[in-house]
Amino acid sequence: MAQNKKQRLLWGLGLLGTAVFTLLMGWLHYQQLLSTGYYYSDIPAHMAGHAMGNTGFSLVTVLLRGVFAIGGNLGTAVFLAVVNLLTLLIFAWAIRKAVPQVCPGAALLWSLAANLCQAVWMPNGGYWYFGAITGTIYHNTTYIMLQPLALIAFFLFLSLAEHHGQLQWRSWAALTVLLTVATAIKPSYLFAFAPALLVALVVDLIRTHGKALQWEVWLGCTVLPGILLCIIQAKVLFTGGGDSGMALIFTTDFDPEKVLWGVFNYSAKHGLVRSLVFVGAVVLLLFRQWRGAYAYKFSLLLFAVSLAEGICLTETGSRMYDGNLWWGAFICYDILLLESLIQLLRRLHKKPRTPVETGTSVLCCGALAWHIASGIVFLGLMLAGISYAVMIGTESYLLQEMWGIVL
Repeated sequence: MAQNKKQRLLWGLGLLGTAVFTLLMGWLHYQQLLSTGYYYSDIPAHMAGHAMGNTGFSLVTVLLRGVFAIGGNLGTAVFLAVVNLLTLLIFAWAIRKAVPQVCPGAALLWSLAANLCQAVWMPNGGYWYFGAITGTIYHNTTYIMLQPLALIAFFLFLSLAEHHGQLQWRSWAALTVLLTVATAIKPSYLFAFAPALLVALVVDLIRTHGKALQWEVWLGCTVLPGILLCIIQAKVLFTGGGDSGMALIFTTDFDPEKVLWGVFNYSAKHGLVRSLVFVGAVVLLLFRQWRGAYAYKFSLLLFAVSLAEGICLTETGSRMYDGNLWWGAFICYDILLLESLIQLLRRLHKKPRTPVETGTSVLCCGALAWHIASGIVFLGLMLAGISYAVMIGTESYLLQEMWGIVL
């Protein structure tokens, strides 16, 4: 009886939290559509056709213009909030599937917690947004719409991997279509997924001595339509002459202080460290647990590939300092964050055998709580109309802004 009462309470809290989060997202996106403030959101620009350079060549622009024609600003805000809700529900579904001990209400609450996470706040941290990697982006329409597609594609791949050697054609076709549509929205996920998949298949080829070669070849083919689309997109994007394209950043003449993400200046390095507190804690402290989990290891490989691409590659010409090649790290971080949370929940639902296990669980929970608290403050700033480029810890700017909200 007590257990049923607890589950009903968690159901109620989970549904309430989900409803509040969805309403807040709708309100935020509505304000973003109306705002003319500096860098409050990319949504109006994407609706104007600037989601793919200045060409209008983006599925996002087509979809947003269609939604706007039907529902106006309010309808567009509701549409984006529904996409945010879909991402949250996918997180909850994945948690329930991976950790059946977690009841549905609790899964919703854990999903909500993960979707509130931001890079942790530290004094003198430079920019809150610039330099940091996070799984929740409130201002960028292409990223918002890519999230659920990338997540579903990731789990479809895992489903195919579970049936090693026996190709599930419906799942294979669904994965191929999803990767292609995701690329039409934003090529960032495929840009990381394709090389990570290649690594995974080569390792599998060596491990099985070629016994599943046909399965491996067909699985590799899922990325081919997306790669073709990437080639077409590159021809549209890089039209600025000989200096327009993509290159190893070390081969270009760049100003380290203008590179807002990566390892080239203090703010960027600081932001990167602030992003990885929880996922880093899981990597280091729960190693014995996750080393046997294929889903977690592939999410870690995805993030490692995307991180390496973000650090080592850059667009050239006028787009060099836009940081567009870091979007892959953002979307793959989202998947790694989910898989890290799943590993923590598995640990929490096992009876600790040693003080070390208890201590590592406490440290991981503390790191997660730090991300969540920081994210709640960041969301509050966004809802108050402050740019996502808000600075923190510099001349007490954050305290001034928060005091302004209170007033």
